[in-house]
Amino acid sequence: MSAIPSAFSLPQTSWAPRLSVVLEGTEIPATSVTVKLSAYGTADEISMETFFNGLREYLGFSIVQQSQLYAAANTPMQLQVFLRTSGTGGLSIPIIMGFLDIIHVDEKTDVCKLTGRGVFSILLDQKMTYKVKNNQPVEASIAEVVKRYGLNPIITAASGETVGKAMRDLQQHSARNLNAFQYVQSLANAVGWDLRAQGTSIIIGPPPDPSSALVIPKIWDTIQGGSELDFEHDAYHNHHIKVKVVSYLPRSKSKITAQSAAAIALGIPAPVAPSAGSYPGTSASPVQGSAATSLGMPSPAPSGGRGVSGVKLGSQSGYANVPRTPSTRDEMYVIHTSSKNQADCQAMANRLRDQISRHEITGTLTWEPDMAEAATFAKAGVLFNILLSGVIEEPVFNSHYWPKAVNWDWTIPEGLKLAVDVANHILPEDNQGTL
Repeated sequence: MSAIPSAFSLPQTSWAPRLSVVLEGTEIPATSVTVKLSAYGTADEISMETFFNGLREYLGFSIVQQSQLYAAANTPMQLQVFLRTSGTGGLSIPIIMGFLDIIHVDEKTDVCKLTGRGVFSILLDQKMTYKVKNNQPVEASIAEVVKRYGLNPIITAASGETVGKAMRDLQQHSARNLNAFQYVQSLANAVGWDLRAQGTSIIIGPPPDPSSALVIPKIWDTIQGGSELDFEHDAYHNHHIKVKVVSYLPRSKSKITAQSAAAIALGIPAPVAPSAGSYPGTSASPVQGSAATSLGMPSPAPSGGRGVSGVKLGSQSGYANVPRTPSTRDEMYVIHTSSKNQADCQAMANRLRDQISRHEITGTLTWEPDMAEAATFAKAGVLFNILLSGVIEEPVFNSHYWPKAVNWDWTIPEGLKLAVDVANHILPEDNQGTL
């Protein structure tokens, strides 16, 4: 190996804890590393900068030519980021496993920038036309698709649902034309599961209870509390929030769709319901919510309100705050529960939507973790919550917060920073991939 430029001999022991980038088994001396971990089950993001001059000699190969060889074999280059608690020989904790996307070289400034995404990118990039076996269990179909693209599925529970029941498709087979991630996310959402990445494995199963996750106390205006703190509250945020509550009642053969009072008050169209008497013991009577009455809103048309439609061997599901297909401005929150009837689902959806729309506070807390705290967050991923206190000027900001994204940022001049994008309520799984 040729002599490495002095830039690659930087005394990295001066910046501990630090982030370390490993490309196909070789650590790249970096000048900056950024990782964004999403709490929404989407692809995480990786970016890093290094010196271009001497990189080929350091790696022992041309990074561009190597990426071309990997592309020819339809195999992405593996990109990993670790937390290291010292320059050499210290504790190494994996933060993210992903794949290299873009190589950007600026010859003038001698900078090589690498960007990549987490393992979900493999599924996101694959457009599939897939013949779905609707009599197959949901978990088996998800595992089959995940394995098709070289990832390892870990199923943590049995759903008790077939693909046909979950997708409300009574045919034996059906064709799906969408990307692989949308398909597996749609099936997971249908049974109230979520998707999490761990190395090259995709964990599929019931979501962990966010309220029981690791609690990290932060006291503002102290050394450990943080260096930057900003909040945002939308005074009229309820324009963009829809809440859907899905409840599963065993041994029931109907699905109930409910129009919530809050949805009526906002003039949201009611779901199409069958005419009265379409099914034994059902009706299509209109429902006028109390919020709509107080605002002088007209009663819904007779075809609106609630209706019951039969599903083969299905479970009973209660929905509130329609339309089911959100617009680009809508935030759709899907809450899965059990043993609730239509009235309970409607009440729960109204309550949750009211809480979110009137009380939602989002923000970002930034601080410089020491080695012990950095190791704690590296192991927790996004499964933690922050208990913030010490904000004297506006006590309403002192609250429990749940992460929307966890941003790791390490640079040689400034060391390691953590910036956590938070919301003061538990965020459900992103539902935009639902079919």
